[in-house]
Amino acid sequence: MLKFTWLFLTILFLTILLPDRGYPDGLVPEFIPEKAPEKIRIKYPEVLVWSDTGAVNYFLIVEKKTQTILVYQYQDGYKLLHTLKCTTGKNAGPKALEGDRKTPEGVYFFIHKYHKKELAPIYGAGAFPTDYPNLLDTLAGRNGTAIWLHGTNKTLKPRDSNGCIALKNSDFRLVSKYISLNRTPMIITKDLSYAPLDQNLQADVLQILTAWQQALSYGTYHQYLSFYSSEYLPDIDWWSQRSKSNSVAIKIKDLLVFKTNIANKTTITAYFNEVMHRGPKKIIVGTRKLFFNKNLKIIGDQYQLVAKTLKKDQKHPFIAASLYLQHPSTLKSKIITMIDNWIKAWESKDILSYGDYYSDDFKSQNMNKKEWLKLKNRLNNVYSYIRVKRGEIVTKQYKNSIIVEFIQHYDSPGLKASGNKRLTLKLEGGKWKIYRETWQKI
Repeated sequence: MLKFTWLFLTILFLTILLPDRGYPDGLVPEFIPEKAPEKIRIKYPEVLVWSDTGAVNYFLIVEKKTQTILVYQYQDGYKLLHTLKCTTGKNAGPKALEGDRKTPEGVYFFIHKYHKKELAPIYGAGAFPTDYPNLLDTLAGRNGTAIWLHGTNKTLKPRDSNGCIALKNSDFRLVSKYISLNRTPMIITKDLSYAPLDQNLQADVLQILTAWQQALSYGTYHQYLSFYSSEYLPDIDWWSQRSKSNSVAIKIKDLLVFKTNIANKTTITAYFNEVMHRGPKKIIVGTRKLFFNKNLKIIGDQYQLVAKTLKKDQKHPFIAASLYLQHPSTLKSKIITMIDNWIKAWESKDILSYGDYYSDDFKSQNMNKKEWLKLKNRLNNVYSYIRVKRGEIVTKQYKNSIIVEFIQHYDSPGLKASGNKRLTLKLEGGKWKIYRETWQKI
């Protein structure tokens, strides 16, 4: 009895006085028997290399061997939030061909969301299509489409899909909360290995990316190409349009880095927002992916997204962004130029050029475009001159249109008047055109 009491008191004493060595969910401590045997290093999935330290990020990791999907969060460190059962393709190995019933392996991003009402019952509570095949898949000759993460109304069984990753509906709804389109990755691997974060790899990748962005901003053609593998030639036709006089600089923001092993080849994926600066002004060029081999040479370069502001431009995103920043007020500057050219065509009585500024479905004063131009052409033939001056332009941008307002001063042998001009513009064929026009005398 005395021994039992002594043992109980000893355990109680240690419980109260010794520090708590609890660990966040999902982290496995590793004891390093070196100078300090008590030293602990935390193990993480080796696919996770780097996350932007100023943001909260979520990661989905699919392990085909165990048919599980892990949900990790990064916020001042990685933390496992959920471990859930899933099902992948019926056949083993990474996807290579359309219809091979295999699930791809690599880093993929979600590009759309389908809700339950939009889908057949087989997809359960909803679905997120991925960007498979990405550039790396295409370069390797891998094809196929429609690799989704989705729910299911069937009983979940291991290796029971045609290549998609499926979850119970309740788990799909849970995972959906952590998914941001074109931001949250789904990293698919045959099996997971765990190790302390590779600080040497982190440092090497960050150093390469810093040098790469400097070469893109200020370097020569050969300096820029030196970061790319000799086996991969990126699109470089735009380089001749790049001018150092533009004084633009590229910055990498919201960086994520992953390490995968596909077909026994190590690949590092860097995913980030590319931001261009010109003096105090800046613009997001787009979201970019760089794929590196184990020697940290780029073997793939792809824009996941291009900023909406630049999307209509047919130029390379770097050139489009550079030109955009050269103007003091960007889109408004383009609209002002368009209005001034429209006025010049009006004053010169060039009816063809003038008409090109109007949309095909234009209407004003109960006239369509054809009737409107017929009226204007008749006035051109009547008046020996037409002079139009404008006041300061005010613009209001909406989802699919721009409202332009200014004071208009009109002068011709038949009429001299000033009034409030209001133009509604819409995009047609990549150009802003006049869709509605009103004028009110003041």
